Amino acid sequence: MKKGFMFLLISVLLCESIFAQESPSESEIVFPQIIVRSENLFSFSQFEFLDGTKIKSNKELNVLLKGVPENTKFVNKANFWKTMTFVSTVAGLGCLGATAFVDSDCAVESLCLGAVGCLVIDLFSCFMSVSYKNIALDNYNLYALQLERQN
Repeated sequence: MKKGFMFLLISVLLCESIFAQESPSESEIVFPQIIVRSENLFSFSQFEFLDGTKIKSNKELNVLLKGVPENTKFVNKANFWKTMTFVSTVAGLGCLGATAFVDSDCAVESLCLGAVGCLVIDLFSCFMSVSYKNIALDNYNLYALQLERQN
């Protein structure tokens, strides 16, 4: 009887100590900070917090943006289009470089048209990358303000 009572008493005290953790008050809850673009002429990929603290790298920004559940797909799409920008830039430079090794006028024209096509793809993919990054940034800021996107 004493063992059963001691076991019950220890169990109750253990359960009470486990579930008695304090929940943080509203003043202790830390919400994410708002992220804004840096005030530069070409600030497509330079971001900072509202208090002026700069976000040093794109990886750091991606980690922050992926903290919002629905942002993973937008950050992945932005990274895909950023990679496509790099690939189209390399392909366009390759077309321009190849013109130096070709003697035929028809081949030179074809390579120049290929370079122009790569430039168009480059601009489009850069636009898409910035667009998806902005959607993720808007979602992050709405999450930081504890608001939801209206569809």
